[in-house]
Amino acid sequence: MGQEELAREENLNLMTERKLQEAAEGIEDWSFRVEHARLFGLKSNLILFGHRGVRTAIAPSLETMALIETMAASPASGSAGAK
Repeated sequence: MGQEELAREENLNLMTERKLQEAAEGIEDWSFRVEHARLFGLKSNLILFGHRGVRTAIAPSLETMALIETMAASPASGSAGAK
């Protein structure tokens, strides 16, 4: 299937976030989360991230993961000078 085939309107499969999540739930041994790509502040695309392994009920968002990494990389507040 070439790029021209994928670009044709009749081959587009538009889905809501809920339908995308429902479609992913049926795949065994995988956990999924849906993120949004934004264009001018509006949700323009849905991105499905999958991880093979034990299924989890809640996956952290990209923002949460970035916050955790930032906190882990910075020195603990209040520990400077403590003995």
